[in-house]
Amino acid sequence: MWFAVRGVIMPCVLTLLALMIILPLPHGSGATAQSAWLDDKPVASFLFTNDAVVDLLAEDFGLSAEQKTILREIGIGETAALAQLKQESEAVVDREDLSVDQKQVAISGMDYNSRVSGIVASSRMKTESLFDADQKSRLPEWVSVQMKAQRKTFADAAATAALGPMTTGASGSYRVYATQYYSNFGADSIDVAVPDKYAKFASLGWEYHAGYPAGANYSVNLGYNGHQLNGVRVKDCGPWNIDDNYWNTTGGSRPRRLFAGLATGLPGAQAAYFDDYNGGLDQFGRMVSNPAGIDLSPKAGVQLGLGYLVSGWVTVTFNWENTPVPAPGIPVYGAIRTKYDQLGGAPGQPTNAEHDVAGGRAQDFSSGRITWNRSTGRTHWVLGAIMVKYDQMGGAGGMGLPTTDESDVPGKPGARMTIFERGRIYWSAAGGPHVVIGGILNRYLALGGAASTGLPTTDEYDVPGGRASSFEGGVIYWSPGYGPRLVNGAILARYLAMGGPAGAGLPTSDEYAVSGGRASDFQKGKIFWSAATGSQFMNGAILGRYLAMGGPASLGLPTSDEYATPGGRVSNLQSGRIYWSPESGPHHIRGAIMTKFDQLGGTAGMGFPLTDETSAPGVSGGRMSEFSRGRIYWSPTAGSIAVYGAILAKYKAVGASQTYGLPVAEERDVNGKPGAREGQFERGRIYWSPATGTSQVYGAILARYLLGGGPAGPLGLPVSDEYGIPGGRRTNFQGGYIVWDYFGGGTSVVTNH
Repeated sequence: MWFAVRGVIMPCVLTLLALMIILPLPHGSGATAQSAWLDDKPVASFLFTNDAVVDLLAEDFGLSAEQKTILREIGIGETAALAQLKQESEAVVDREDLSVDQKQVAISGMDYNSRVSGIVASSRMKTESLFDADQKSRLPEWVSVQMKAQRKTFADAAATAALGPMTTGASGSYRVYATQYYSNFGADSIDVAVPDKYAKFASLGWEYHAGYPAGANYSVNLGYNGHQLNGVRVKDCGPWNIDDNYWNTTGGSRPRRLFAGLATGLPGAQAAYFDDYNGGLDQFGRMVSNPAGIDLSPKAGVQLGLGYLVSGWVTVTFNWENTPVPAPGIPVYGAIRTKYDQLGGAPGQPTNAEHDVAGGRAQDFSSGRITWNRSTGRTHWVLGAIMVKYDQMGGAGGMGLPTTDESDVPGKPGARMTIFERGRIYWSAAGGPHVVIGGILNRYLALGGAASTGLPTTDEYDVPGGRASSFEGGVIYWSPGYGPRLVNGAILARYLAMGGPAGAGLPTSDEYAVSGGRASDFQKGKIFWSAATGSQFMNGAILGRYLAMGGPASLGLPTSDEYATPGGRVSNLQSGRIYWSPESGPHHIRGAIMTKFDQLGGTAGMGFPLTDETSAPGVSGGRMSEFSRGRIYWSPTAGSIAVYGAILAKYKAVGASQTYGLPVAEERDVNGKPGAREGQFERGRIYWSPATGTSQVYGAILARYLLGGGPAGPLGLPVSDEYGIPGGRRTNFQGGYIVWDYFGGGTSVVTNH
């Protein structure tokens, strides 16, 4: 595609046709006799470069895919040929030593319009060669319908009249056809050209006309298909004409200088193209080959949503007709002036001269400050409460220069923010302005920013060992060893109730999921939470044991904080408790054994657990926990039974559950023997008294002993364990002894009476 390159000082070089956005008219519209196809109008470049129009033509005439491709090539070829011819004519248009009349003569001498007619005729001949006789007879009417559709939809006076303000204070906006051109200010320049040389010169700082003061805001606001691009600076003139200020009326301080008979807002080139106004010519006598009333730099076209080097109908507001000029006496110039104009003068009047700041330049206005960054060349506007906070933080020396203008905060209606080189400032009506910086800012953004964690409710502040910032959805803490971590919700409430960093230390993790709930790690422990258990703190040796045993996945969540019990500490869990004492360390009890432990007085009765609950050796299904004052055993048949004191010592000495099996009854008094105690086990009994000590009785001797009345019988309490004798076994009692015969298998009782 061919596009003109304009000179900065030259009056203008006019744009050439780009790829165009055109809406095709529906089928069967019934055109009148006039046919744009039979005139010298360049319609192939206007219609056949648009895919929608070509597709409609192919559908109406039954064209093949190959014929559609050829049609597009014809449109592109006509565009390129017209562009090359127009570029050649710019050598005449740009001459400052010639009057307009002399330029018309020179252009006529180069046979400009005859050559346009030749290009159009060639395109028409190539197009008609694709159609049979019947199709060829219908083609002029079809083309005429499409051209009239464009005129009716976009170009009629009613469509180009004032559309209402696009920005506050705008007197009116107009819909015109925009092409694109290569700007002399570089590929990244966002600028426009309008067909008014005085506006161009004034925008660049030269007052060629008293009605165009150099201080005005020579920029436009553009609208296209729901997109908006405001404050685009005028840096050139064109397309086609250079004296057609079509947005002005015939009266006023800047009357329309050319084509005054046209409606306000209707460019002369548009009228020439569609209506043969002025004989279809521009002010230099050239046949107008497109209806363009404004040129956009490619970067402006992309940001507006048109696309790169694509043309289309846009809405334009001419800001210098509506916005104030900075007051005389304090100059506003350069990049800051450009930004001021793009903002439509919204910063108000300057209150000081442009001055150095760290990393760039700045100038204050009645409504804010515009800064320029020396390294990036970008300018930004800071204002209101955010600017006040920025200055409190040291301005450019503290937070660096702004990298954005103030903008809405995603997900927070009514809130505003400005991004700076070393942080951000957020503002809301409820909370005012607050600063977020450094590692806390990085974490905040990584978590989703305001949309997930809410707006900041404080500036960053000191905490023991680190820094913190509070947000609507939590607090982010930072420490040198662990970086930034978020604490929120019920865990945050518990943490703060404990004294925050002074109580539990700084967080070492963000909140994370655990089996059945949530948890956060701190330097001095962990806080666990679930809807059922609430927020509970664990730390120290009890926490270490809890985690070593599998934590929430195996023991459930804590149902209490760690608390004191005489001689030690304890934490309640969904599955049991963990006790700790200096002598025993941390151990876990649960279930039926814990119930028995509580029935026996807990630590006051049984002391602290010395082991976690384990399997009872030698007994399938049996469980046991050892305490400093005894053991509690459990089995499915007998339930939970405690063994303690001298009986436990004897039980352990003879092999405990591996030898005697599990206890089957609680230790109890011996009937008729004051002070004596008895423990019953699956495979024997153990007796104790102050006089006799502890002795075991089991097997056949136990059976004979019980048959004779046990301790209440003539034998009384045992005074020895069972021991071997020649040919058998013997147990001594207070009133005699029982012997078991190895060979006969029987027992005999010998009493002392």
